Amino acid sequence: MEHIDLDVHSPEFLASLSLSFQNLLVQKRCNKKIRPTERPSEPGRSYGSSQACGWSLVLLMNLFIAFQMDGFWRLSLPWFALQPLGSFIVKLGSVSLFILIEFFYACASLVDPGSPGKKDVISDKSDRWCNYCMAPKPDRCHHCSTCRRCVLRMDHHCIFTNSCVGLRNQPHFLVFVFLTMCGSGLSALAAAPQITAAMALSGERTMRQVHLIGVCLSAAIASFLLWNLLLAQMHLLIRNETTIESSKNWADRCHSSYDRGVRENIAEVFGSNVAGCIPNSVFDIFDGLDQFLADS
Repeated sequence: MEHIDLDVHSPEFLASLSLSFQNLLVQKRCNKKIRPTERPSEPGRSYGSSQACGWSLVLLMNLFIAFQMDGFWRLSLPWFALQPLGSFIVKLGSVSLFILIEFFYACASLVDPGSPGKKDVISDKSDRWCNYCMAPKPDRCHHCSTCRRCVLRMDHHCIFTNSCVGLRNQPHFLVFVFLTMCGSGLSALAAAPQITAAMALSGERTMRQVHLIGVCLSAAIASFLLWNLLLAQMHLLIRNETTIESSKNWADRCHSSYDRGVRENIAEVFGSNVAGCIPNSVFDIFDGLDQFLADS
């Protein structure tokens, strides 16, 4: 066997080692990972158990909405003793709000958030690759370990809709959050005047008192949490960021590279027809809100 003398201190060896290290860094920055020949197993729970837990939370969410609706009809509305016409208008409005909440909740849960297709891959110039889906991954696309798929412009995986919030169902999700926040807030305000009287009663609590307190407290907590979620989502909307991108941009102390102005950002999510119906003064308010949140 031929013996090869290798001088590790020679300039040629050090230069080749430095060049190899630079190529490795460039390859890492470009995210050009070695593509596996077989699809690796994904960490976490099995897909079946994740789906079972997800749909259980969806059922609980529907029960919560029905619980709020039942409390408003059986407890709050009779207490106000409205005239027939006023009672009819309030009942019609509450039923309409309930139907809209359930409709947009179904859309947010059942509408496909979007997966990369041939058109998305061809039009995209990035060289990202998903080792789990064994397919190219376009820009702003991320793999969800719960759904076991890549999602276009993925914002986050919502456990209460058992689906990812992505390119095609984000408008439905935002409207659902807004309507549910309004419904919970109205339910809490309608039940609040009776809470003082219910708490002042001594002796054993009746089921009506327990029901009333449960409706008011749960509605107030839900409204507060949804208000914070809606503010966060609106902040991301007017900056054209997803939750994943916002975390990365915050860590890198940089602004969104997809920000094209408030009007264009809203049109990208809700469509140009919706953005065209919004007055310019609203966009000015959004610009000021974005600047305030960016400086704070």
